[in-house]
Amino acid sequence: MKRLSYWTPRYLFKRVVRYRYERRYPHSPNLALSATQFLEGWLKPSDVVLEYGSGQSTAWFAQRVQRIISIENDRFWYEKVKAATLGHANVELCLFESKEEDMDRQVPGCGVRWDYVEKTKEYAPETFDCILNDGWARGYVGIRALPLLKKGGVLIWDDWAWAFPSSARVPLAIPCGEVIKDKTSAEFFALVKEWRHIVFEDGVHSTAIFFRAA
Repeated sequence: MKRLSYWTPRYLFKRVVRYRYERRYPHSPNLALSATQFLEGWLKPSDVVLEYGSGQSTAWFAQRVQRIISIENDRFWYEKVKAATLGHANVELCLFESKEEDMDRQVPGCGVRWDYVEKTKEYAPETFDCILNDGWARGYVGIRALPLLKKGGVLIWDDWAWAFPSSARVPLAIPCGEVIKDKTSAEFFALVKEWRHIVFEDGVHSTAIFFRAA
């Protein structure tokens, strides 16, 4: 019953609003609507993007930036995005598929291998103008991705309210005042707590965008 408590008139209304938006813009990222609208105006054609978690956002970014590198661990999504981005020469897709025999190489409790996370080591500091953290092992990825962000760049963490206390009014959000339970997420937040940031929410999704000072 607790999991159904968010099915309020407000939530149903927000779901309808989002459904109508997605029908009108079927290829938009699966982020909070206001976060997508913000990025529409923020991104530049010269930007280079690192994305953890391939999806609808991959082709969307490809149409707006110079280059996007997208990291994925699920073959279904990898193949789906590969087909959706055919013709986009500025897209590099990387697959780190996890299998049962890889258990000894997996990040604890995250369902992905360490090489998925450590892909970040292949890039020089301040390589990317925008980093989207929307895959697995987000705490580990977030910590390792921060040095790769250019000054003046943005780091996006989708479904922020599921991992961090906030005032976002979305299902299963962690309320303000609670302690961050995941150790790596807490370590990430300690690194960015002084950064300017905005938490966008549309009643269904929450998306945080952090700005690295120029």
